[in-house]
Amino acid sequence: MKRLIFSFVCWVELLFVSCFPHPNEYIVGGVEADIENFPYQLSLRINGRHMCGGSIISSEWALTAAHCVMSAQSSDVSFRAGSTISTSGGELVQATQLFTHPDFNPSNGDYDVALVSVSNAFDGNNIGVITLPAAGTPLPIGDAATISGWGLTSASDAVNPTELQYVTVTILTQSECVQDYAAFGGVDNMLFCAGQTGHDSCQGDSGGPIVVSSVQVGVVSGGVGCANPKYPGLYTNVADPKIRNWITQIAGI
Repeated sequence: MKRLIFSFVCWVELLFVSCFPHPNEYIVGGVEADIENFPYQLSLRINGRHMCGGSIISSEWALTAAHCVMSAQSSDVSFRAGSTISTSGGELVQATQLFTHPDFNPSNGDYDVALVSVSNAFDGNNIGVITLPAAGTPLPIGDAATISGWGLTSASDAVNPTELQYVTVTILTQSECVQDYAAFGGVDNMLFCAGQTGHDSCQGDSGGPIVVSSVQVGVVSGGVGCANPKYPGLYTNVADPKIRNWITQIAGI
């Protein structure tokens, strides 16, 4: 459910209206993935429909983007875990409580993270927990990062695929990120950029993990279009102390 930078009204409407016509497709420039290699990956579903990604951070908690759930009720939200296919297989787990970061700002995307507790433990074949970084851990600038999800393959795609995809991008410096988004006033430090020509996350990937060396360094948040050469993808920095400490406070992780 990505993507117009600093236009969360549009992003959130993807859940309920049609601000963008196809919010539930998959990654740009990626290849098919097997959930066996991404056991932490979740399909976040609202009223039974895939809307966003998420990640398993403990047997009882999922991490996602705040804009994915900010207008939802816990009874509307469920997760499919342990399946390569977003529409079948694996385990369906019901949400019980939704927590958006108290400093989440839907006008500019700051602190775009949410925690979701679930009714039954995430457990079963091809279901596993992703490690989070410690608070204040520096971003691995220049490293290859992996994004997975069921988002669009292009911003204009009208196909409705169900196979999990993954793509590799590069973590950019903060100065590059600020410069790239200067026309929009830059970005704050709890956001970072990652990109590679022709590779990106897209609508339907929001809330999913971006991972470096088996550690989830960020949450898919926003950007301008999908695989736009002028604008890399934007991700919420999980290691930002105000985010990481909040996760510990709420979920004990």
